[in-house]
Amino acid sequence: MTTDRIKRLDRIETLLDDLIKASVDSTAKMSERIDQVERESDTKLTRIEALVEKNVESINLLQQDIRRWDERFFQLSRDNVSVSKAILLATSTVVVISALAPAFKLIAGILFGTPQP
Repeated sequence: MTTDRIKRLDRIETLLDDLIKASVDSTAKMSERIDQVERESDTKLTRIEALVEKNVESINLLQQDIRRWDERFFQLSRDNVSVSKAILLATSTVVVISALAPAFKLIAGILFGTPQP
């Protein structure tokens, strides 16, 4: 009986040793996998940070372009207002002078003594 118990204890010990070895191997594999995932994550994080930095630079460039175009637009608006004023002044002058042309002829006739019809 004691030999049976010793054999049983030896089998249990062998099973426990196998279980411990399998557990240690599994833990080592999981640890390696965790390290690998961590390295991959670090690599991906580095790439993402680089992309974010490029996006920030692009956004800054776009904001500068928008400011420049805003300034150009407002300058163009001011120029258009100035041109419009000049055109209105010129056309108003032509209209007024053409309406007063007969009066100028009459005044010139009186001043220079030319006969009026």
